[in-house]
Amino acid sequence: MCWMSRWARPSTCAKGPRPQVARARSLAAALVLSAIGLGGPAVAQKPASAKTAVTTSSVEATAPIGGPAQFAEAMEAVRRGDLGETARQCWVYLNHREREARSGAAPRDGEAGVSDKMESARYYLAESLERLGYVHAAIDWYLQIVTERRAPQLLPRALSALERLSRAHGYDEEEIAHQGILSVAEFEELPPRLTSFIQFRQAVDDLRRGYDSWAIGHLDRIRSDTPYRSMALHARAVWHIGKGDPDQALADLAKVIEDQNAPPDVRSRALHTRARLYYDRGKWEEAYADLDRVDIRHEPGAEILLEKAWAKYRVRDYKTALGLIHALGAPSYVGRFAPERFLMRSLIFSKFCHFRAAKRSIELFRQRYQAELAALHEGTEPSEIDLLRGAAYQRTTTTGAGAVHQLLQQLATEKRRVGRNGNWGLIDDPASLNHALAGLYDIKTRGARYRESQLLRGATERVASELLDANEQMNLLEYEVGLGIYRRIGRDARVAEKEGPRQSEVPRVSDRIYYHFDGEYWSDELPDMQFFIEDRCVD
Repeated sequence: MCWMSRWARPSTCAKGPRPQVARARSLAAALVLSAIGLGGPAVAQKPASAKTAVTTSSVEATAPIGGPAQFAEAMEAVRRGDLGETARQCWVYLNHREREARSGAAPRDGEAGVSDKMESARYYLAESLERLGYVHAAIDWYLQIVTERRAPQLLPRALSALERLSRAHGYDEEEIAHQGILSVAEFEELPPRLTSFIQFRQAVDDLRRGYDSWAIGHLDRIRSDTPYRSMALHARAVWHIGKGDPDQALADLAKVIEDQNAPPDVRSRALHTRARLYYDRGKWEEAYADLDRVDIRHEPGAEILLEKAWAKYRVRDYKTALGLIHALGAPSYVGRFAPERFLMRSLIFSKFCHFRAAKRSIELFRQRYQAELAALHEGTEPSEIDLLRGAAYQRTTTTGAGAVHQLLQQLATEKRRVGRNGNWGLIDDPASLNHALAGLYDIKTRGARYRESQLLRGATERVASELLDANEQMNLLEYEVGLGIYRRIGRDARVAEKEGPRQSEVPRVSDRIYYHFDGEYWSDELPDMQFFIEDRCVD
């Protein structure tokens, strides 16, 4: 069975001092500076023509003003709740002040507390952009506040925003984790929940790097009444699995499952992980019990049904296993990559001597994956095959290529909004907020595409290997089914008479109600479906 986890397996590293990571300005700050270098106040000259006069006048009208009056207007927009105007005024103020800072000159207007006001403008700019749907642009400005830490009073608010976004969507957490700023910074005097959030991020980062002693130290400082305790324990359990220590992993997973503060998605993931460990140890009933408790709103339902079917197959409950496999035919699961579904159907039909049905399952497998198998045999890269690429995305939705793919989709959605607010200036104007946003999303998109390409290759190769393995097993099974059909045809009439009449196993009187399947699937019935199949084998 293919292992999937929320956290990447850490590499084995020699113990040593914790690496120093140089702090870099965020993408937003770089774009501010580039905008400053390209844009500046226009110099009024006598127009040589009417066309030139109009151009010069329009540049002067859009030139940033800055100064105390600009900051006051920005704060007034904040009080009014005008998000678009807040973003525009804060950007103009930051643009003006950053231009002065780059030139090395003191504020010409004599404004006091410029540093604190700049951080306030940066925070309200990020907050406005987040609420307007430019989430990943906002993440950069929040991270800039955390990195610079020029206004301690705003630090908890910026961290709270990052914590909220990290829990809202997997792709936001992927982006925040990729930045790495929270993993190396030291913070003091934060609220308990934020302290636990920071310790969790640093614990996970240390596990990925192989610094287990550092990770344990961070884990011990996470409060037990926060969800980050169970999240860190699950990450450590996955790390133990990667190190070949399933006993410690089971101990950590048990703590996660019993933790009342564990988020539902983390508990479901822990149950799924423990079920796979039980299955590998031959504890199939325990594995099935854990899989039965998994909330399929948080874990892929098709994988849960398939793994439950294998657990029932191992304990020889073939009718329940076949019913679970049949449930995978529901419309919501049609597009899922599950070649083992056809393999198990053929195996079970063969055990009951339904050789024609077994052969039909093999034929369905070949029809379903014929194009992909042919492409692999011709030497096509797995990442270039649509079905395999889609399967890789499906299996890495919480981390890896799937999470980055979702990030790219969200970046594209947000980028399409750039330019809709005309008050933010023209996209071609280097001093405008729209220009800065367009450049920011271009940089983020290029970086995410590179990360996706790096992760997608390994993910698609694993999916391709699974498909090729299933094809080899189908080839062997096809040979066995062919022998079964030959033996059955070769029976004499006396053996055929021993089979007797075939009767339904549904009782006339029972405390249970039986329904004939009419091709309609109900989601609440899928886990309980059973397939009644008669045994046609004759000893």
